[in-house]
Order: sequence, then C-alpha cells, then structure tokens
Amino acid sequence: MQITEEFCMVKEKLIRETTAGTYSGISELEVPFSQFQSVDCSYLRKVWWNSRLRGSNPIIQKDFDRPQLNIVDLCSGCGGFASGVRWACESVGVRPVIQLCVDVFTEAIIVYKNNLKPLRVLNENIANLVTYPKGETYEFGNYLNQINTSNQTLLYLKGKVDLVIAGPPCEGNSNLNNKTRRFDIRNELYVDAVACAIFLEAKVVIIENVASVTRTRQRVVERAVEMLVGAGYHTNKGVKLDASMFGTPQRRKRHFLIAAKVDEFDLTESFDGLKCEFLSTDEAINDLEKVIPTEDFDNPSTLSKENKMRVEYLINNNLWNLPDSERPKCHQNGKHNYRAVYGRIFSDQPSQTITTGFLSPGRGRFTHPSLARGLTPHEGARLQGFPDDFQFKGRKGENVSRQGIAKLIGDAVPPQLGYLMGLAALTLHSYRD
Repeated sequence: MQITEEFCMVKEKLIRETTAGTYSGISELEVPFSQFQSVDCSYLRKVWWNSRLRGSNPIIQKDFDRPQLNIVDLCSGCGGFASGVRWACESVGVRPVIQLCVDVFTEAIIVYKNNLKPLRVLNENIANLVTYPKGETYEFGNYLNQINTSNQTLLYLKGKVDLVIAGPPCEGNSNLNNKTRRFDIRNELYVDAVACAIFLEAKVVIIENVASVTRTRQRVVERAVEMLVGAGYHTNKGVKLDASMFGTPQRRKRHFLIAAKVDEFDLTESFDGLKCEFLSTDEAINDLEKVIPTEDFDNPSTLSKENKMRVEYLINNNLWNLPDSERPKCHQNGKHNYRAVYGRIFSDQPSQTITTGFLSPGRGRFTHPSLARGLTPHEGARLQGFPDDFQFKGRKGENVSRQGIAKLIGDAVPPQLGYLMGLAALTLHSYRD
C-alpha cells in the first residue's frame, strides 16, 4: 500500500500526479513562473499549497464513470477535515459524496452545508446517536452486535458507508486546559465517534484529536482501538503529525487513529514522502496586508487601549516577545507559564497553533508579524489552511459572527491534513476485503 505524488512544471502550470493505492490521477494548477525557484518535489509541493491558499483551483479531468466514496463526518465542524478529503478524492478521480455530517454547533453546520453540500445533516451531539457498553475494557469478540441506535439516518446508512471521519472536541485533552486536563466528560466523544463508525460498518475510520489525546486518564485511544479490533478492523494505533510539514502555514500537532477492514498496514513511509518545505506566515498572508476591508472578514478586532500600546511596543521595538514590564501585573515576575501570550508571530516561520482565541493578542502569539494589530479572520483562516474559495457565510449569505468564525477556524482540522488522511483512506479503501 503506497501513496505517492510527483510534480513537474510545464510553462506556468504545475502538474501533479497522485497515486493512492490502486487509484491515480493527474491535476494541474496555474502558478506564475516566478514562483518556481527549485524543481525539488518538496519545494513544488509547497508552491502548490501556497497557490491553493490564494484560491487557485486545480484543473482535474473528471470521468463520468468514476468510482464513488461515501463519507460520514462526525463532529464535523465547518468542514476543514472533509474539504481535504474531498481534494484527495478529486486528485485521483474518485467522486466524494458526503452522506451525512453531524455537529452540535449550528453555525458550523450552516457553513459546512454552503461549502460541501452534504446530502444529510444532523445538528446533534454524537453521544446521543448510539448506545453501547461503556466499560473500561472490551472483549475481542463481535462488537457489532453491542452497539444500537434509534436514529433513522444512521439506520438507513448502515452498511452503505466507505469512510467515517471525526474530529471530536479536543479541549478536554488539550495541554491548555488547566481545569479538567486528562479527565473530561467531552473526552468520551472520541469513543462515541468510534462506536458510530462501527455501527455504520464503515470500511475505513479516521479519528483526529490533539497530540496529547494518548495521555488522557480515560484511555480513550486504547479503548477505541479495543473496540475497533473487536469489530474486525486493523488499526495503526495512532500517528502524530505536524501540519506545518504538510503545507499548512502553522505548527499544529495532531493525532490520527486510522482503522480499516484490511490486512495490517503501515502508511508511515507514505506520509514521510508527502512532506514539504514549510510555508511561513509571511508567505501565507503577506498579500492580505494590502486588502482594503469591505467586510468584517478582513478587519482585525478593535483592541483595548492597553493592548493597542502592547502591540505597538512590539512593532516599534522590533520585538517578538513582550517584556514583563509591558504586560499586565498578573503576568509580571514570572506569574505565567505562556511566554507566547501577547507575542508577535514570527514572519519567517509557520505560525503557532491557531486557537479559537486567535483574534486577540492576549490569547497567544497572535500579534501580526509586521503591523501593530491582531489577526483578521481572513488571516486566521489562511494560517489554518483554508483557501480563499472557502466561504465563511451564514444561511442567507450573511457574515458569521466574529465569535462564531473564531470558533469555526480555531476548532478546524487543517484541510491539508484532511487531504493526507483522504489519500490514506483511499489507499486502504482500494485494498479493502
């Protein structure tokens, strides 16, 4: 089982040939010739993703008889994970059909529908979709018969799903969570997602979460693996990946549990082969400095007088970390653990992890690298890997609230990681029993 990508340049077109198991395809992207400074595959992959961020869409020959991949997206958010999976499918000539997306956040469902056109949606907590034995250990028997549901949508889709993806809430597992770290009721949604996938009899299952999910006291990853093995799946037992190595202009480490009804598999070598040169913050968003805001999407937050002085101090003194003397008193004399708070984003590096607080310089290293202000929603979306053609709009085309858009972007799975997982799913699907 192997995933490969080959790139070449033809005038101002970047050609990509992609293989995922038995699936393959060729796509091309218009890129100004001035962008090409190297023919190294890692560099050309970076050029591809940087151009894609700016809304350049690849040209792909589509066969009317192409195979179909039926997808269910649990804890879907606004669609970052699914966007990447869709790109992967299109790159190898497979038609992605999102049969169902599920999320509790209404604005996420609306944005998802606008961009990805799922056939069905459930504005619901996945914990309410299935019932199953919730003990700490599981017998390695037939786990399929131990999961039940009364949900008519799941009952209809049972046995018709190729891929289940899920990005359960990660706050309970996050290192930034000082209140319920390592034990949080929300952590159980990880296991609930696996139970739903097993009930649906999905051929491939991929669950995303923070890198520290393996350290939860609730053993959610271990329990999920036990459940999947009991239902006849093989798993990779988890892999940790940094989005900045795969085309996202942001350092964001995530854990992916991959399971499939195939023989044992190892995609580590394939993942290593898809790495690219990192995309810096400046390369990703420098063109947005010239944008004249016509809507809230391109406006930074209005800062308090104190925070305005802090970001100006950083820019005027060409500093990247705010000295204690300029911080609030509660942050002075070593009274905090996060030096990055009130910091300025390094222009020549990928940004730090984009969280739901990225619109405020007081919530992390979120001061603009060259301007005395915070980030705009547009800049945050780019740093999270969303291309300009992804629309953060409401049901009637209105703008999503600033609080809502910060949550949608900060909670999302970078589409570039979704693309990687999509290729993994297609590879496993092509070799299914």
